[in-house]
Amino acid sequence: MLDFEHGGSSNFQVQAVNSAGDEEYLVNEIGAYDGQVALYLPSDDWRLDITADGSWNADITQPRFNENDIESLPAQADGEYAAWFGPFDFEGSTEVTFVIEDDSQAAVWLATHEGERVDLLHNEIGPYEGTALVTDSGVGLIIVDTDSADWRIEIGG
Repeated sequence: MLDFEHGGSSNFQVQAVNSAGDEEYLVNEIGAYDGQVALYLPSDDWRLDITADGSWNADITQPRFNENDIESLPAQADGEYAAWFGPFDFEGSTEVTFVIEDDSQAAVWLATHEGERVDLLHNEIGPYEGTALVTDSGVGLIIVDTDSADWRIEIGG
């Protein structure tokens, strides 16, 4: 899991680059940014390639969840930047309602507890409101992937 902050007014771009030169784009935003990226990276040597015009911070963690960390449903949240929630114990047929308040793009993913994305639930440009169904069972995360959308999410409500 990666948590990024940027205090500049121009382009803030973050890429993960492995030893083979493969790139994974993490953030591409103009101006201030304060968001989280849940990302599964295969075993390799990775580095961050960061372009910023102001102060920035990157915190990298590799959470290990156990059954005491599982959050109960329903859950809800709102924000402007990328974020992740959970882990939740999905028992199939869990509704995920997502709202985008402005004209921005945002996506919602179901991911394994390790951050590997397994099901795209929403991928929209707002304004938008819709519901998707998680049919998988087991422990997983919900990932909101956006650079700057005003969003709200309800999970299992």
